Amino acid sequence: MTENPQTSREYTHIADAELARRLTRAFFQRTLLSRGTIVAAVILMLAVVFFVIVTDGLVRTGLILITVILAIAAVSIYRAQFKQVLAQFEMSAPAGGILGVKIGEELLEFTSPLGASQSRYATYESVDVRGNVVFLKQRASNIMYLSPLELFPGDSVELIAARIQGAAPQA
Repeated sequence: MTENPQTSREYTHIADAELARRLTRAFFQRTLLSRGTIVAAVILMLAVVFFVIVTDGLVRTGLILITVILAIAAVSIYRAQFKQVLAQFEMSAPAGGILGVKIGEELLEFTSPLGASQSRYATYESVDVRGNVVFLKQRASNIMYLSPLELFPGDSVELIAARIQGAAPQA
């Protein structure tokens, strides 16, 4: 399918040394600091506090020890996953790498040092901006594509949102 060059927009952005870290932080803030995760953590903490209060002696000591071990394990897992996601973003958006987007009538195309991909707007459920990161959420999944806001000048994000909404399947 050939896009009409008069209705397509193309933009590029050169990745800086901090881009991969910015994208990784934004990803973890959106996924780990969601309302559901925070509620689950608060409930778990309240349960631990309750059991520490109602138990005594050796059971209390054991519960505190298990809680500390689980907290250390959770932090270790978080750090390992952060490093893994950071490495992925460093490959796809290395410092000095050129990122591109082509906003066509029917297709959205991304380019990076790893290659190019294109998708129909119906592939996406939503687009939103958090800080200086653009999140494109894939329809019927939890897959998100993150890009720097600098790649989308002017009303580009609003244009993509309108095209996603226009391409959405009718209920």
